[in-house]
Amino acid sequence: MVHFRSRCRKEILYVCILLIIFGIGCKPSKSYPQYIKSGIGFYNEGRVEEAHREFSNAVEVAPDSALSHYLLGLSFADRGDLKEACNHLRIATDLSPDWIWARLWWALLETLSANFDVAEKQLLTVLDQSPDREDAAFILLALYSSYFRYDKAIPLFEKKLKDNPGSISYSIKLGLFYNYLGRFDDAIRVLRASTERNPNAQLPSMYLARAYSANGEFRKAIETYKITPHKQSNPRVWLELQDAYIATGQWDELLEIYDLVRKHYPDRIDMHENMGNTFLEMGDIERARESFGEIRRIRPTIAAWAIGLGRCCQIDKDRDCAIKYYRKALEISSDSERARKALIRLGAASPDDDRKINK
Repeated sequence: MVHFRSRCRKEILYVCILLIIFGIGCKPSKSYPQYIKSGIGFYNEGRVEEAHREFSNAVEVAPDSALSHYLLGLSFADRGDLKEACNHLRIATDLSPDWIWARLWWALLETLSANFDVAEKQLLTVLDQSPDREDAAFILLALYSSYFRYDKAIPLFEKKLKDNPGSISYSIKLGLFYNYLGRFDDAIRVLRASTERNPNAQLPSMYLARAYSANGEFRKAIETYKITPHKQSNPRVWLELQDAYIATGQWDELLEIYDLVRKHYPDRIDMHENMGNTFLEMGDIERARESFGEIRRIRPTIAAWAIGLGRCCQIDKDRDCAIKYYRKALEISSDSERARKALIRLGAASPDDDRKINK
């Protein structure tokens, strides 16, 4: 009898263990709000797997809750399972059709999953529900761009710009589309209107100048760069103005920019490198040396200064000097193809240099 009872107790214990492990006939240990609260807590702590488990339990307890499916979808996305993430976000939007955030996340993940038709439909639905959602518009822009659907993108953004004529972001995106398609007159039209509506904004003016340059209207580009608001604070304006001066051969104006660069951006490597290369094109070797010397002063651990000084030596027909600097460039950066090719052209390459170039 004792043996029988002991055996029964063991069998009952085994069954209880199985019920606990597999959840057979068991009631959830927490309520829906508790699962949501603890899952969000885990999520905020970066404990994605624990959060995922809690959100899964929340869906089991409350399968008709849009929030539980939304959170579970996001946790699937964090785990890299976009298919399941999209499935739960779709359920969330079915349960709560007016919930824009759920639909927007679903559309974004469908975009990342390259499901064009589904993503487009959901983004257009978001824009119908909330026409001023720029995030939805820009995701749609990215979707159309990745599929080269400019036929859809341009009418959409023309409409958005008509509804929001002062929008800088819509103007710039539309201008970029037109530039990409070679429709420079349209790009200039859109961006000029944006500069007129936003006279104190820097970006429309910069993009208008770029559109002029792309259309070969360098003098108009120069005029636009010169009146760009707050240009002193943005080195890109000066770099692009340099290029416009080079294109029109306005060397004296270029020298004025050189002085401004030294004054306002003494430690900008890209500015000094650009000026050094420009002076080489002009044949002004001394100023080129000064520019590359500034790079050496700022950051001696990059090869650009040594390559630049090597080029100066080559133009001066000083072969030994050029070889010295190109070898220095290889010491700094052993994978510098520019330095290696220069040494080969000078007949000073090692067998290892030849092998690496001909690989």
